[in-house]
Amino acid sequence: MRTALCFLSTNDRAVVACVRSLVRRGVPVRLIPKRGAPPDPFRFTAYASRTDRKRPYADPSDPVRFHDSLLQIFKTYPESVILPTGEALIRGLFEEEALLRRFGVTLPVPDPDLYHRVSDKGSFVRWMAENDFPVPPRITRSPAIRDVPFVIKPEKGVLNGQKQFPPVLVLDRSDYRRRKALIGRPDVFFQKWLPGDSYYYCALYRRGERILYFTQRNLVQQPHGKSIIRAAPCRLPRSLCGRVDDIISETRWSGPLMMEFRLHENRYYAIEINPRLWGPLQLALDNGVDFPCALYRLSVDGMFDVPDPGTYVPSSGRGYLWISGYVQGMLLKTGPKGRFQRFRPAGKNTMPFRDVWFRPDTWVFGCLEGLFVLVKWILSRTRRTAPEKPGFHDV
Repeated sequence: MRTALCFLSTNDRAVVACVRSLVRRGVPVRLIPKRGAPPDPFRFTAYASRTDRKRPYADPSDPVRFHDSLLQIFKTYPESVILPTGEALIRGLFEEEALLRRFGVTLPVPDPDLYHRVSDKGSFVRWMAENDFPVPPRITRSPAIRDVPFVIKPEKGVLNGQKQFPPVLVLDRSDYRRRKALIGRPDVFFQKWLPGDSYYYCALYRRGERILYFTQRNLVQQPHGKSIIRAAPCRLPRSLCGRVDDIISETRWSGPLMMEFRLHENRYYAIEINPRLWGPLQLALDNGVDFPCALYRLSVDGMFDVPDPGTYVPSSGRGYLWISGYVQGMLLKTGPKGRFQRFRPAGKNTMPFRDVWFRPDTWVFGCLEGLFVLVKWILSRTRRTAPEKPGFHDV
């Protein structure tokens, strides 16, 4: 059986969902830590023995060291399957196509040109416009205060091997003053910020054919537009999902996809696509939709057995919660005008919510993560001896 490789320090919430799924199915899993990263969080979980600490991977921003580290990993785990959980990692692996081919390693994502087209914010907006899919209106000049509220987005997802900043919300005059340096950058663009409910359409495709899907409603998001920390299963209109599937089918897409929508004035607007496994992945697993297992089996032999997607009933399902994400969010609020984004739940919500870490296999790390976040924040504040450039330190 082929080994599944999960690279740490990419998106550990997605990683732990993958590990839970695959270990339960008897798939051999190895966790690859990042060289120079903070202590391995999985050391405090039931999966500690699966971490290969002798062969960490180097940061993709250093191509030579990154190549050398992959060489040692692939020599040890030839014909493995890499679970795609990190943007900079995936783009770095694209540059190592010859090495992957040499060792028979599979990276189950779309081809690089298509991946970049949908993952980069600028080209994604243009692609949606080409397909007549609604997107938030674009501000074609340098925004003025009268344009508030708006969103600042990087044209590219990764620059020189480093992941760019996430979209930045400018919601009032104070935000505008703090972001003036960022507004002046040549590698960004601007869209109007649309209030409304937030949704994810998550799917897995094989050569353009949808073979698995899940839909979720986002309830709470960290300040500054960062991670989702509370979500629940839901149903989206079939016409909306079908329209996305039609667009994707034309590309012959193979791999996972998460598309975010904003419902504004009874119209769904496309916000972004992540062509990889996403942070609240555990929510789909808890509701019977096993993306990691399906992706692994698709990578190995193209065949797998999964329950009929969509048979879950949202009113009796399970919700997603990331308690440490609330801790991070509270610390982000210490920055100017930081605030949680809270979305209106649909009706009375009586389903149970379960934290991604506070479970029998990872509860120790669940206790430590919040403390680690707090210590990291304190150290960052004490080391800040000189004022930083406005608009960058908390992006």
